[in-house]
Amino acid sequence: MIISIDNWKGVFSNEENFELTTIDFLLHCIMELNGKNKTSVALTIDEETYLIVGGGNECRYSVVGEKKGEIYNLININNINKEGYIQIVTGGQLGDFEIKYCVDKEMAMQAAIYFYENKDFDKTLEWEVL
Repeated sequence: MIISIDNWKGVFSNEENFELTTIDFLLHCIMELNGKNKTSVALTIDEETYLIVGGGNECRYSVVGEKKGEIYNLININNINKEGYIQIVTGGQLGDFEIKYCVDKEMAMQAAIYFYENKDFDKTLEWEVL
Protein backbone atom coordinates (compact mmCIF):
# COMPACT_ATOMS: atom_id res chain seq x y z
CA MET A 1 0.00 0.00 0.00
CA ILE A 2 1.27 3.46 -0.94
CA ILE A 3 0.80 6.49 1.31
CA SER A 4 0.84 9.92 -0.34
CA ILE A 5 1.28 13.06 1.72
CA ASP A 6 0.89 16.60 0.42
CA ASN A 7 3.16 19.44 1.53
CA TRP A 8 2.06 22.86 0.28
CA LYS A 9 4.32 25.86 -0.19
CA GLY A 10 2.20 28.66 -1.55
CA VAL A 11 0.33 27.33 -4.58
CA PHE A 12 2.68 24.39 -5.11
CA SER A 13 2.51 20.97 -3.48
CA ASN A 14 5.47 18.68 -3.04
CA GLU A 15 3.71 15.32 -2.75
CA GLU A 16 5.68 12.53 -1.14
CA ASN A 17 4.92 8.84 -1.72
CA PHE A 18 6.07 5.97 0.48
CA GLU A 19 5.40 2.27 0.87
CA LEU A 20 3.31 2.18 4.05
CA THR A 21 4.72 -0.42 6.43
CA THR A 22 3.58 0.65 9.91
CA ILE A 23 0.48 1.98 11.63
CA ASP A 24 2.71 4.37 13.56
CA PHE A 25 3.77 6.15 10.35
CA LEU A 26 0.14 6.29 9.18
CA LEU A 27 -0.98 7.88 12.46
CA HIS A 28 1.97 10.29 12.39
CA CYS A 29 0.92 11.49 8.93
CA ILE A 30 -2.71 12.02 10.00
CA MET A 31 -1.59 13.83 13.16
CA GLU A 32 0.43 16.24 10.98
CA LEU A 33 -2.64 17.34 9.00
CA ASN A 34 -3.18 21.01 9.80
CA GLY A 35 -5.28 22.43 6.97
CA LYS A 36 -2.38 24.64 5.92
CA ASN A 37 0.66 22.99 4.37
CA LYS A 38 -0.43 19.42 5.25
CA THR A 39 -3.99 18.85 4.01
CA SER A 40 -4.36 15.26 2.79
CA VAL A 41 -3.10 11.73 3.32
CA ALA A 42 -4.00 9.15 0.67
CA LEU A 43 -3.74 5.38 1.06
CA THR A 44 -3.69 3.67 -2.33
CA ILE A 45 -3.93 -0.01 -3.13
CA ASP A 46 -4.60 0.49 -6.85
CA GLU A 47 -6.29 3.05 -9.12
CA GLU A 48 -9.75 2.04 -7.94
CA THR A 49 -9.07 1.25 -4.29
CA TYR A 50 -8.02 4.10 -2.04
CA LEU A 51 -8.87 6.11 1.05
CA ILE A 52 -8.13 9.81 1.55
CA VAL A 53 -8.13 11.66 4.86
CA GLY A 54 -8.23 15.40 4.37
CA GLY A 55 -8.38 18.47 6.55
CA GLY A 56 -6.94 19.13 9.94
CA ASN A 57 -7.96 22.76 10.14
CA GLU A 58 -9.84 23.35 13.42
CA CYS A 59 -9.79 19.56 14.00
CA ARG A 60 -12.10 19.04 11.02
CA TYR A 61 -11.55 16.09 8.71
CA SER A 62 -13.20 14.44 5.73
CA VAL A 63 -12.66 10.84 4.71
CA VAL A 64 -13.49 9.57 1.23
CA GLY A 65 -12.52 6.48 -0.69
CA GLU A 66 -13.31 4.17 -3.56
CA LYS A 67 -13.55 0.43 -4.05
CA LYS A 68 -14.79 -1.43 -7.13
CA GLY A 69 -16.18 1.76 -8.65
CA GLU A 70 -18.18 2.77 -5.57
CA ILE A 71 -17.39 6.00 -3.73
CA TYR A 72 -17.41 5.89 0.08
CA ASN A 73 -17.95 9.06 2.14
CA LEU A 74 -17.54 8.74 5.90
CA ILE A 75 -20.55 10.11 7.77
CA ASN A 76 -20.49 11.59 11.26
CA ILE A 77 -23.68 10.14 12.74
CA ASN A 78 -23.68 12.89 15.40
CA ASN A 79 -24.18 15.43 12.61
CA ILE A 80 -26.49 13.42 10.33
CA ASN A 81 -29.57 15.57 11.00
CA LYS A 82 -27.78 18.91 11.10
CA GLU A 83 -27.99 21.25 8.15
CA GLY A 84 -25.36 23.57 6.81
CA TYR A 85 -21.78 23.46 5.68
CA ILE A 86 -18.35 23.47 7.30
CA GLN A 87 -15.17 24.60 5.62
CA ILE A 88 -12.40 22.01 5.41
CA VAL A 89 -9.07 22.41 3.64
CA THR A 90 -8.20 19.23 1.76
CA GLY A 91 -5.92 18.75 -1.20
CA GLY A 92 -4.74 22.32 -0.66
CA GLN A 93 -8.20 23.75 -1.36
CA LEU A 94 -10.75 25.24 1.00
CA GLY A 95 -14.11 23.61 0.38
CA ASP A 96 -17.60 23.65 1.83
CA PHE A 97 -18.59 20.22 3.15
CA GLU A 98 -22.00 19.23 4.43
CA ILE A 99 -21.79 18.98 8.22
CA LYS A 100 -22.50 15.23 8.07
CA TYR A 101 -19.14 14.72 6.29
CA CYS A 102 -17.13 16.50 9.01
CA VAL A 103 -15.52 13.93 11.29
CA ASP A 104 -13.09 14.21 14.18
CA LYS A 105 -9.49 13.01 14.21
CA GLU A 106 -10.30 9.80 16.09
CA MET A 107 -12.92 8.74 13.54
CA ALA A 108 -10.59 9.57 10.66
CA MET A 109 -7.79 7.55 12.26
CA GLN A 110 -10.11 4.59 12.92
CA ALA A 111 -11.15 4.53 9.25
CA ALA A 112 -7.53 4.79 8.08
CA ILE A 113 -6.22 2.08 10.42
CA TYR A 114 -8.97 -0.34 9.36
CA PHE A 115 -8.32 0.37 5.68
CA TYR A 116 -4.59 -0.20 6.17
CA GLU A 117 -5.08 -3.46 8.05
CA ASN A 118 -7.98 -4.91 6.03
CA LYS A 119 -7.86 -3.14 2.65
CA ASP A 120 -11.54 -2.36 3.12
CA PHE A 121 -13.88 0.17 4.72
CA ASP A 122 -14.71 -0.23 8.42
CA LYS A 123 -18.29 -1.51 8.60
CA THR A 124 -18.63 -0.30 12.21
CA LEU A 125 -18.55 3.26 10.83
CA GLU A 126 -21.33 4.92 8.85
CA TRP A 127 -20.54 5.30 5.13
CA GLU A 128 -22.51 6.90 2.33
CA VAL A 129 -21.92 4.71 -0.72
CA LEU A 130 -22.47 6.21 -4.17
